[in-house]
Amino acid sequence: MNNYMSFQSERLIIRPTSEQDAELIYQLMNSPKFIKYVGDRQLYSVEHAEKYIQDKTPSVTFSWIF
Repeated sequence: MNNYMSFQSERLIIRPTSEQDAELIYQLMNSPKFIKYVGDRQLYSVEHAEKYIQDKTPSVTFSWIF
């Protein structure tokens, strides 16, 4: 996982995409509407989705200067 911050409220969690999300990413990017309106990302398996997440998620570290 990268070093992005996560945010959580009572009803919402926002966190960076991780390899644990591969199944969801695979299903989402292969839905007919996603393909129609966004385009085919050619993810043919959950393993392809994991690789997509690894390649597309930037590795960023934060340096705080005070």
